[in-house]
Amino acid sequence: MEQNQKQNGAEKLESIANELQRESERLRQLAEELKKREEAHAEMIHNYPYFKAFVYSEMKKLFNCDKEASLPDDLEAWAKQQGALPLEAFIDELEHPKEVA
Repeated sequence: MEQNQKQNGAEKLESIANELQRESERLRQLAEELKKREEAHAEMIHNYPYFKAFVYSEMKKLFNCDKEASLPDDLEAWAKQQGALPLEAFIDELEHPKEVA
């Protein structure tokens, strides 16, 4: 009887250890994913001024306008008014085009 109790206790400890190991791996994966997202976000923040300048330049070419005043002051607000989606809405498709069905 005492042997069975020891064996059951050992099995429970092993089960708990396995569960902790699985959770540890899951947390490691989440941390890795978070780090990648933070890096991508930092890159977007860094590149925003250059991207905005490029978009303004292309819009000026597209609409043949020479005056900066003819473009909206807040391009982001204008895009929202036009029904544009934020980058976050489709960034996964851009980063992983083959994974998205």
